[in-house]
Amino acid sequence: MPDWFTRPEVAEILAESNPPRHRQGVCIWFTGLSGAGKSTTADILTMLLLEQGRQVSVLDGDVVRTHLSKAWASAGKIETSTFGGLDTWLQRSCATAVS
Repeated sequence: MPDWFTRPEVAEILAESNPPRHRQGVCIWFTGLSGAGKSTTADILTMLLLEQGRQVSVLDGDVVRTHLSKAWASAGKIETSTFGGLDTWLQRSCATAVS
């Protein structure tokens, strides 16, 4: 943004709320049958993203179902049989997800 277009304070706020595409988060959600290679694909993608300096979190569906869902359900946040709300959380967390 040109200096003449807006005041520096406003430009700073706009830059923080609209980061460049390479700093924005993304959620990659793999679905498929058991044994289809979701975890393997996620592991390879994780290595590639880490090599590029990206922040990556991987949530495997089995781990989520057995640990995270139970904890959230006991806190009254989601039902244990669903992933409700996880997609929004993942997008904010710049994560790669495997289901």
